[in-house]
Amino acid sequence: MHQTKLCLAVVSPASYCNVLLCLNVSYFLVASSLQWRLVMQLPQLHKKGVTCITGIMVSLTDTIFASSSSDGAVHLWELILPCSPGGECKLSCFESLSVGSKPMVALSLAELPGNSEHITLAMGGLDNKIHMYWGKRTGKTTRVFAPWKTEASHLDGQSWHEISRPQVHGHDINCVAIIEGKGNQRFVCGADEKVARVFEAPLSFLKTLNRATLQSDIPEDLQMGVQILGANMSALGLSQKPIYVNAVHESPGANGNDSIDTLESVPDAIPVVFTEPPIEDQLAYHTLWPESHKLYGHGNELFSLCCDHGGKLVASSCKAQSQSVAEIWLWEVGSWKTVGRLQSHTLTVTQMEFSRDDTMLLAVSRDRQFSVFSIQRTGDEISFPAVAKQEGHKRIIWSCSWNPSGHDFATGSRDKTVKIWTVVDSKDPWVKQIATLPQFSSSVTAVSWFGIDRQRDNGLVAVGMENGLIELWSITVRRNIDSGGSSASAALAIRLDPTMCHVSPVNRLSWRSREKSEDSRSVQLASCGADHCVRIFEVNLSYN
Repeated sequence: MHQTKLCLAVVSPASYCNVLLCLNVSYFLVASSLQWRLVMQLPQLHKKGVTCITGIMVSLTDTIFASSSSDGAVHLWELILPCSPGGECKLSCFESLSVGSKPMVALSLAELPGNSEHITLAMGGLDNKIHMYWGKRTGKTTRVFAPWKTEASHLDGQSWHEISRPQVHGHDINCVAIIEGKGNQRFVCGADEKVARVFEAPLSFLKTLNRATLQSDIPEDLQMGVQILGANMSALGLSQKPIYVNAVHESPGANGNDSIDTLESVPDAIPVVFTEPPIEDQLAYHTLWPESHKLYGHGNELFSLCCDHGGKLVASSCKAQSQSVAEIWLWEVGSWKTVGRLQSHTLTVTQMEFSRDDTMLLAVSRDRQFSVFSIQRTGDEISFPAVAKQEGHKRIIWSCSWNPSGHDFATGSRDKTVKIWTVVDSKDPWVKQIATLPQFSSSVTAVSWFGIDRQRDNGLVAVGMENGLIELWSITVRRNIDSGGSSASAALAIRLDPTMCHVSPVNRLSWRSREKSEDSRSVQLASCGADHCVRIFEVNLSYN
């Protein structure tokens, strides 16, 4: 078979098949039960002789390997192994590097300890140098983090861990909305597709969360109501199917194929109630949530989602360049029927938020305008008349947030400003601007309003910027009962240390509600950024 010298072979530790990569001729072979067969020949990307090759298994069916040639070129490949003997392999080159004109004679690929998403590539050549490259495997997943408490954690502080990976998807995920309200254990996810997906928390997750947070046992009525233990992922689809509490789980050895995965699920999920933070393999295969509903209607990829505080309505928007596509869809939680389609903007609606009392919906857009809709219920009927639509900034409005104590809201824009507005309650409500914060050093990409004292109507507005920095501003709203007007004052409270912030744009900010905070003297602020980091800050409120 070989026409030139075999320089190196790599054998993978797959459960049912072995992989042999042959150099120079670039053959790729798979052995099943020690019967070798040629499955493909690699594309001839190397212009000169291949000098070395190396690879690693990153999952049961996914392999990454690198090849180098005497002209200094290095190619990185992803190989998807078949799910059953005799199946087809899928191969793609996802990166090409040029490290000079000298041949590379040694290659090594490895995952970073404790973080399987990050991979290092080390190579050495006849140029007497060692070259190091670092890369990240993009994970199209949703993840749940929580503080894992122990009896000693009260003294040593909280330790946050990933406790579940509810969704593994084939598209980049753009937005998530948690369904709030008592008895709700669901979230809605929007990705680079036209469909929003609803996921239900399985019983195994609820029990794990209780253990992580040292809560009492789950109420019996809730255990009876949640009949889903976990979920399985089909190898050929994006849907995650439920595993029911009373389902019979067949042992893999029942049919004699102990180590062979099937196309039905890769591998079979075994939902577990964890007594300690789960490790990577457990997160990847055994913590999925079942998908309960798909929400169809949008014409383009989903961009923004939000849920009201009572857990009754979900609003969604998609990428848009026309008014008809930019409409906001409203869904009734439970039945998941469409109850409203709101047309106001001409470009993508970038963020939406319901007021604290769930009587208004605020939306901001790339068209530099914001809209406010009133939510009116009459029996089983619901309507959404527009209260206001006006241009709020000179550039794209990226973010918005309501004052938890009233009908005031903040907007943040690419024009480096944050403006405070109020809805004037009257027979014909309208919106007026009551304050503008001093111009920031970078575009404002995220804002979030936290209410400190409802009687004094003061709070903190967190501002995240394109340069990754975060500032906290103290806002006090003064209301004139006689005239019905309002005014606001603002002062910089905290400028977070840049070393604690992000190094790329801040995508979202979110305060933990006062009711859920364990210490009334402090509150937690979460931030996520384009640098793939989620940060949680403890903000001391004693200065107020």
